[in-house]
Amino acid sequence: MNRLTGIQPITLPSIRLIDEGPTLARLLGVSLGDTDGRIIEELLTI
Repeated sequence: MNRLTGIQPITLPSIRLIDEGPTLARLLGVSLGDTDGRIIEELLTI
């Protein structure tokens, strides 16, 4: 099984599409500044 570094395998009851951008940006080490979405901290291990 391949695992992505920084993401833990969990099941979230629901997430908002608007939260995916800030979450992926955090994984890449990029700051999006002031955005409408939030980082899904429960998904990250970094």
